[in-house]
Amino acid sequence: MNVCRIYHKDINNLILSVIHFSFPPFIKQRMKRYGPIFKTNLVGRPVVVSTDPDHNYFIFQQEGQVFQSWYPETFTEIFGRQNVGSLHGFMYKYLKNMVLEEHEAIIKRREDPNSGVTWKEYKSMTFTFQVINETVRLANIVPGIFRKALREINFKGYTIAKGWAVIQFNARKKH
Repeated sequence: MNVCRIYHKDINNLILSVIHFSFPPFIKQRMKRYGPIFKTNLVGRPVVVSTDPDHNYFIFQQEGQVFQSWYPETFTEIFGRQNVGSLHGFMYKYLKNMVLEEHEAIIKRREDPNSGVTWKEYKSMTFTFQVINETVRLANIVPGIFRKALREINFKGYTIAKGWAVIQFNARKKH
C-alpha cells in the first residue's frame, strides 16, 4: 500500500471539505432532476457540475493528465493570476510535488510508516499549510473548484467533452 497516495487522498478530501457549504438553489434543483453529475451552462460556457465524491476524487487523481485547474477569466481578474487556483501545468505539478515531498519526509522519519499523523508532524507541515490557506482564501468566495477537461473522458456513464469546464462541489454524506 502506498502511504503517500493515501496521505494525498486525505489532503484532497481536506481541500474539498474546506469548500463545503449549502448548495445554491440552482444546484439543488438540478441535482434533484439530473443526479450528482450534470451538464449546464454557467459563467458563459458549457459546464459539468459534479457533486459526486467518487467523481471529484477521480478528477483530483487525473490532475495534469486529463484535467487541469481552470477558472473563468472574471475570477482570475478579481483574484489574480498567481493564486493556487489558477496554477496548472508545471507550476501545479511543482506545488503538488513539494507537498508530497514534505509528506514523504515526515513518513520516512516515522518508526511505523503506517501510523496516523501526530500533532508534531501536523505542526511541521508548513508548506502544506500555505497551500491550504490559499485554498481557504479562495474557498470563501469561489463556490467550487474549477477544472477543464484536456481530452474527452467517460466516468460512470457520463461523458465530459474536451475543453469543457468542470465545477466540483463537495457533497458530504449525512451521518
